[in-house]
Amino acid sequence: MTLSNLANKKVALWGIGREIKATLEAIRKQLPEQDFCLLNDTPIDPQDEQELAKNPRNHIRIGTVTTEILTAFDIIIKTPGISRYKQAILEAKNKGVIFTTPTNLWFGEYPGTASICVTGTKGKSTTSSLVAHLLSAAGKKVVLAGNIGVPLFSMNAPQKDEIWVIEMSSYQAADFDGRPGMAVLVNLFPEHLDWHGNEKTYYQDKLNLLHRLGGNIAILNQTDKNTVRLLPYLPNTIYFNDPEGFNVRNHAVYEGGHRVIGADQIPLLGAHNLSNLAAALTVVSALGLDITKALSTIGSFQPLPHRLTRLGEKNGILYVDDSISTTPQSAIAAIEAFPDKSVTILLGGFNRGLQWEELAQYLVDHAIHAVVTMPDSGPKIAAAIRAELGRQKKTSPIVEESTDLTDAVKRAQRLTPKGGVILLSPAAPSYGRFKNFEERGEQFKQQTTSNKSPSVPL
Repeated sequence: MTLSNLANKKVALWGIGREIKATLEAIRKQLPEQDFCLLNDTPIDPQDEQELAKNPRNHIRIGTVTTEILTAFDIIIKTPGISRYKQAILEAKNKGVIFTTPTNLWFGEYPGTASICVTGTKGKSTTSSLVAHLLSAAGKKVVLAGNIGVPLFSMNAPQKDEIWVIEMSSYQAADFDGRPGMAVLVNLFPEHLDWHGNEKTYYQDKLNLLHRLGGNIAILNQTDKNTVRLLPYLPNTIYFNDPEGFNVRNHAVYEGGHRVIGADQIPLLGAHNLSNLAAALTVVSALGLDITKALSTIGSFQPLPHRLTRLGEKNGILYVDDSISTTPQSAIAAIEAFPDKSVTILLGGFNRGLQWEELAQYLVDHAIHAVVTMPDSGPKIAAAIRAELGRQKKTSPIVEESTDLTDAVKRAQRLTPKGGVILLSPAAPSYGRFKNFEERGEQFKQQTTSNKSPSVPL
């Protein structure tokens, strides 16, 4: 579907945020005189509402969006955050309403764009940023957009000599109907089960992106069990973490048996980020570009905020913000970045029904110093750890439950010895108590950064 296909149709845009506003602006350039309805289930920012209302052809409707409302339109353009499995959507589809997304419209509008779509449960933002950085260093014109926080339609129209690196979430991949020039799958494990409904559907939705390649290059992680299990064969596949390709060992990235770059040469912390770099280098190689040239500016790579960011030391304790962590696996990866430290980890957030036994076993097996849990999933996490402690007849880690982030920080400060690390890596989303993970990270920073050494992002 292209933007011109919206002409003379009854169209609504659902979920007023950055992506929908950018999409509306792009549509308005082609269809300035057409009426559009803007739907939002909850009140929106007054400034946004005032700005949108300046155009009399924008009709804003605030309140719960029902099947009856949806069936009044021919086409609904929905924001990715609204689950395609909502009952109202399923019912409206059965009555002939067409649903699409900003991502699908963009790919429909610019079908020949040289695009590299990057997805994965964790690491997709860092990998996307690394791909863009390396390609730029290799001499390519690059646009970085998508789920990383830059709506596709907010950028200028693609040019023939540009490569678009597009981060894509599971929400965007679920009903994606475009065709990327290349796709990268960093890893795959359960997340966003509240949106997708169950683990099986999450995997199906995530992998839809790969099945849309039409024979174009897929770059997959050979050491990721779920990827190998669910994609045993995909045409034109190149693997990273393959012993013959770009792989991680001995605290470095190798190409086959040749050492390419060491962990001490990149401004990123943790073995998982070496794996992300291996994925990005595989993209560079697949495009036939010079690896040495691509890596020539890696020292100037700017890590994304709230991803294993060292906030500095205070009273001999290092504070690390990994607020982006929303799964048990990402919390484990964060802990492993500090193998020789006494770590107190802050865990918990929005409860999505995940199982905590695997994380609990890891924490007990590795004698993590302390765990402070936070609502809403905190009690379940604490219970799982205490059950594992009982099963193994051990006493570490110390486990305490807090009432909120402020209380969690105070407890962690009391529990953590000098030379230790207080790590915010919640293994859960921020919904309900914070606007987003950025706000959670900023609040953590505010509580921990007075009278400390300068911030050193890693």
